[in-house]
Amino acid sequence: MEYVFRNSLRQGQTTISLNAFAATIFDGTREEYIPYANVTGVRLSRYSKKLYKIHLYQDGLDPIVITNKNYDAAGKSVYQVQAYQQFVQELHRHLSSRSSAEYTSGSSLNKMLFWGVVFMVLSFTISFTADFLGLGLMNAYVQGLMVWVLSLIVMAIFSFGSFPKSYLPTNIPVQFLP
Repeated sequence: MEYVFRNSLRQGQTTISLNAFAATIFDGTREEYIPYANVTGVRLSRYSKKLYKIHLYQDGLDPIVITNKNYDAAGKSVYQVQAYQQFVQELHRHLSSRSSAEYTSGSSLNKMLFWGVVFMVLSFTISFTADFLGLGLMNAYVQGLMVWVLSLIVMAIFSFGSFPKSYLPTNIPVQFLP
């Protein structure tokens, strides 16, 4: 099976061919051969109502990001639905028997933790600055903690439905497919 996608206008088309034991990725300038046994993780995600991504992780290498996006001859973005669904299902079928990959869906846990730490630093910085300027409403530590917890609640509300979850390759979550 072959799947063609293009993440941006500047990037050329990328073709992924799936065969019995490996995926071959050709981006117009170079060809990369990825044995299924080397794939350590798969993450499905949804970035908007139309844009879906799959991340393939290999030992010690940057993840390979595959989207359902492409561009037509006029440069207008086209979101592939059926071809992307077939590709994801076929890839999972190959990986399930030839890889011990970990399958997750939703946002990256590392990204969520990163933003949690950023919100913590900002919350306490704002709180101590307000206390220094005499604008604090209460103890700077308590105020910083309250602002941080409030920001985590807001982050959780906006991230609801995309928390990282594990799944089996035979049970692909449909909310992460177009």
